[in-house]
Amino acid sequence: MNKVTPPLSACIKLLSKAKVLCVGDIILDKFVYGDVERISPEAPIPVFNIRSDKLMLGGAGNVASNLSGLGAKTRFITVVGDDLAGNDVKKLITAIPNMAATLISEKERRTSIKTRYIAGGQQMMRTDDETIALIKKGTKQRILKLIDSALNNYNVLVIADYAKGVLTPDLIKQLIKIAKKIKIPVIVDPQGSNYTPYKGVDIVTQNRKE
Repeated sequence: MNKVTPPLSACIKLLSKAKVLCVGDIILDKFVYGDVERISPEAPIPVFNIRSDKLMLGGAGNVASNLSGLGAKTRFITVVGDDLAGNDVKKLITAIPNMAATLISEKERRTSIKTRYIAGGQQMMRTDDETIALIKKGTKQRILKLIDSALNNYNVLVIADYAKGVLTPDLIKQLIKIAKKIKIPVIVDPQGSNYTPYKGVDIVTQNRKE
């Protein structure tokens, strides 16, 4: 007899009993709100008058935040730069209930910042300030050690790959190997078109284009 899949609302309620370990690329999303009322005399471009701004967790940080918001007990592991944006990420994560986080800092790395300028409900421009580079060997080993020691206490591993360099192909493969060894399901939010490193995962949440 086939099992009957419960409705989505029932599945969401069950998340309050879930314990999820999430690892991936953190992004600091900055939204700058203002007005555009004139064109610059220096060049044919709009003059953006800043009125306010807002910071939010993006990338894997948004994934982990949403899991916590749905009631799951969440452990989040990521890498930031030794910079002001990294400190902002730490402050935002501290305010999230049901979440324990380990933020590994690399001095030469710039924390990813995506800044969106919005006027009249319309996004005018986006700027990206970030380091897109593979993490150091020592950082990778630290992540593996953290996952290996903690995963037994969680129900699922979520790999949130935003192609910023935290999740190297070799690290992904080793994370999947650790999870499979102790029979923990793995969910991957992928990037790019090469899905080879994700071989063996239980669920891949690609969008239609991917």
